[in-house]
Amino acid sequence: MADPNTTFNEKSWNPVTIDQIYSSPATAYRASKTLAEKAAWDFVADKSNGAKFDIATVNPPLVFGPLVHHLANLDSVNTSNQRFLDAIQGKWKNEVPSTGAALNWVDVRDVAAAHVKAGLEIPEAGGRRLFAVTGPFCNSEVVPILRKNFPELADKLPAEDVKGGEMPPENQRYKYDNTETRKLLGIKWISLEQSVVDTVKSLQANGA
Repeated sequence: MADPNTTFNEKSWNPVTIDQIYSSPATAYRASKTLAEKAAWDFVADKSNGAKFDIATVNPPLVFGPLVHHLANLDSVNTSNQRFLDAIQGKWKNEVPSTGAALNWVDVRDVAAAHVKAGLEIPEAGGRRLFAVTGPFCNSEVVPILRKNFPELADKLPAEDVKGGEMPPENQRYKYDNTETRKLLGIKWISLEQSVVDTVKSLQANGA
């Protein structure tokens, strides 16, 4: 994941195998996505199944964006959006945490648009694997967005001299290329600022 010579694109697959699913819950989670997608492609490709349809798959990285459903409690926030809840609850005040290995993101509304376009509007998407990515981000980019748009949270947010969460140097991070997906879908991707603001507002509406 930190190899600058690696570029992930629409043809990339997680090399995880079913034998590795017991190594950790995170590996099992990732394997479930990979193995389910491969099973779907294999089913359609197998003529004996008589499938009278094609498929397109949409593969996003971290998915941010506003919640469209009411949460029973804030403990139900999805993993990707947990970082924003932590930030506005003051858990980043003394140190911005590491972003982690997943540096690419996309807004949930763009993921939804990709599904609609690929499944209903663009016949050429049939038989294609799509890589729905807006771009890279890091936690340190989130903080000034929060300061700018939510001044009432100033006492819970990190001061300007608080460090952490910076983007790794270019020679220590992988690359991505979703040119084919961008050309095919023609989506105007939601910005990080809009995604963060809309996400926080939805969290506040759920009691944050």
